[in-house]
Amino acid sequence: MATFSHWVWVVVWTQFVLFLTLSATADGQKMYCPSNCSCLGSLFECRRRGLTEIPRDLPTWVEILDISHNELTVLDARSLQHLTQLKRLKAAHNKLSAIPNLGSHPHLTDLNLAHNAIPELTSDLKKLPQLRNLDLSFNKITSIPAGVFTNNSNLQRLFLSSNKISSIKNGSLENLTSLQTLQLNRNRLSTIPKNLFLNLKSLKQLELEKNRIRSIEGLSFKGLEALESLSLRKNLISHLSDGAFYYLSKIQTLNLDYNNITAVTNGWLYGMSSLRSLNLTHNAITEVDMGGWEYCKKLTHLELTYNNLQAITKSTFAKAESLRFLYLGHNLVSHIEEEAFKQLNQLKELHLDHNALSWTMEDTNGPFFGLSSLIHLTLSDNFIKSLTSRAFAGLGRLQSLDLSRNPITTISKGTFAPLRRRLTTLLLDSSN
Repeated sequence: MATFSHWVWVVVWTQFVLFLTLSATADGQKMYCPSNCSCLGSLFECRRRGLTEIPRDLPTWVEILDISHNELTVLDARSLQHLTQLKRLKAAHNKLSAIPNLGSHPHLTDLNLAHNAIPELTSDLKKLPQLRNLDLSFNKITSIPAGVFTNNSNLQRLFLSSNKISSIKNGSLENLTSLQTLQLNRNRLSTIPKNLFLNLKSLKQLELEKNRIRSIEGLSFKGLEALESLSLRKNLISHLSDGAFYYLSKIQTLNLDYNNITAVTNGWLYGMSSLRSLNLTHNAITEVDMGGWEYCKKLTHLELTYNNLQAITKSTFAKAESLRFLYLGHNLVSHIEEEAFKQLNQLKELHLDHNALSWTMEDTNGPFFGLSSLIHLTLSDNFIKSLTSRAFAGLGRLQSLDLSRNPITTISKGTFAPLRRRLTTLLLDSSN
């Protein structure tokens, strides 16, 4: 005879099975997935399926649709109009020849059309007012006309790298008041139009790498008071006007490497009071004007490798008291004036490899005096033949010293005495 507990278990189990059955019936529609897609909840992945058109049997609850890496030449609005919950659409790596007219999708926030053959920006973007992320990189766009973004004030990230853009009309970006990231790398821009960024009050990151920009005029970045990072590397910049970066009151990182800049002046650095990292490698810099760092009181990281500096004097890094990392390798430096680094008492690393410091190390009395916080010093590949007893005076905290690949034959008595308390790494060629 069945016990009472047995019957209780049977009743509970029956109710559980009934619950699952009813739930499956209620949510059965969300278990459907087209044969040429993989699905997980509201995510539908239909990539790399050789599709020439959007699957016609997509259910209405799709929120994320990935149709990238297919053979699509057009996106028909009719095939998407029933996707009223669509939030993200990825159609990269197809053969689209125009920005698609997607119709009204009030919830669409992410649109990826990268790696297609789109030649121009059109007003179809106005129909997507909630768009926050738009990727149109690796297309064939030649210009940014005025009016294309008039209804996209919610856009936060815009990617237009690797196109053929040579012209940006004034006013074309003025409605992008929420934009935080703008990438225009690898295009054909030769100038920065005046007042182009006037209304981009939220922009934090701007990338203009690998264009054809030759000069930066004064006030070129007016309006970018929130900008934190600016990259202009690999252009053709040879002229920086006074106030070139004025208004960038919150800028922290500026990359100007691989250009044709010949001098550092306080004129073009004027107003950069928040700058912390400056990259000037691979330029043609021969001089740093007296007071060049006057307006960069917070600069901690400075890269000047692969330039044409010949000497370091007391004025070269005057007023750069906050520097922590200084890279001067691959220059033509043959002379360091005594106490040239005296003001850099917070510097942690100094790289002077691949210069011509033989005379300095042999005859200068305390070339590194004042670097009381220095931990790492690189002097490799400098043709150094001898070291005087005062060569490393003032470097009481130095932990690492690289003197490799120098033909050193003479080391005076007491040369390393100032380093004996902290030095843990000393690199010298075995022949030395």
